[in-house]
Amino acid sequence: MDILSEILDTIHLKGSLYFRTSLKGDWGIQVPQYNNVARFHIVVNGKFWLEVDETGESFEVKPGDIIIVPHGAEHLMKSRPEMEGEALEKLIEKGEFKEGELLSYGEMGGNESSVVNLICGHYEFEETNIHPIIQSLPPVLHIKKEQSLNFAWINTALDFIDFEAVQREPGANSIIKRLSEITFIQAIRVYMKENKENSVFLSGINDRYIRISLEEIHADPGKKWKVEELARVAGLSRTLYSERFKKLTGMTPANYITTWRMELAKERLKDRDQSVGQIASDLGYEAEEHFQKTFKKHIGETPSGFRKRL
Repeated sequence: MDILSEILDTIHLKGSLYFRTSLKGDWGIQVPQYNNVARFHIVVNGKFWLEVDETGESFEVKPGDIIIVPHGAEHLMKSRPEMEGEALEKLIEKGEFKEGELLSYGEMGGNESSVVNLICGHYEFEETNIHPIIQSLPPVLHIKKEQSLNFAWINTALDFIDFEAVQREPGANSIIKRLSEITFIQAIRVYMKENKENSVFLSGINDRYIRISLEEIHADPGKKWKVEELARVAGLSRTLYSERFKKLTGMTPANYITTWRMELAKERLKDRDQSVGQIASDLGYEAEEHFQKTFKKHIGETPSGFRKRL
C-alpha cells in the first residue's frame, strides 16, 4: 500500500495559481500569513533572498529552486539581504497587475540579470485537516535544483508550468494546478529522502517496522486494533514498538488510529447515502454516541453539523 498517496488523497490537496511574477531591480515583499494553505514559489530565473518569520533565518534562492511554506506563515522575499519588506497589497497597487496572470514590479536599472521570474500560488487544505503529515512539515521547504537531479522530469514540469503561465491557452489554469500539486508531492518526497531520521511522522513512513503497521491500519481502519497485534505485525516487542512508533510519528498507535478514522469519517460524511451510524460502525465504533463524541472532540463539531455545513 502507498501510505503517502492515500493520505494526500484523503486530505484533498488543491493547487491554486496566484500569478506569474516578474520583479526587477531592488525590491522587498512581505507576504502575509494565510491559514490552511501551503504557499509555493517556483523560481524560473533570477536569485533572491527569503526569510520566514517562524525561523528568522534568511537564505538565497536560485533558478530552478522550489520554495514551499507549508503552514502559510508570513515570509519576506527580497532582492538583497539588507532590503526591507513592503506589504504585498501595496506592491500590487504600485506594479502592473493582472489578477490570476501577472504581477510585474520594479525597474530594470540596466542589469538584466537582476530580473526575478517566479510562478506563485498555494496549495489549499480543508479547514478541519488534522492529519500529522502536514503538521509535521517544517516552516519552509527549500528544494534546490540539484536535489531534484534524480527526478529529471520535474524540471520539464516546471518549464511546462512556466510555458502555460505565459501563453494562457484554454485550460492553462487546470494544467498549472495539476502540475503544481505534483510538484508539492515531489517536494515532500525529496524532503523525506533528505531527512529520513529527523522528520516526525514522515520518519515513520520511512521506517520499515512502523510503515508495515501503518499499512495494516490503513487497510482495515475499522478493526479493533491492539498494540500487541500491531507490534507483532511490525516484528517488535510491544514496548519497543510503542516507543518506536511514538518517537517516529509523534503520537501513540491508538492516537493515530483515531486520527486516521476521523479523516476517513470526514470523507465519508460527504456521501449523504451513508448514515452517521453506518459510518461509525464501519470505522470500528460499536456505539454511535462514542463516535459522535470522538468526532466532535477532534473536529470541533458533530458529524451531523459537519455534514450540514458541507
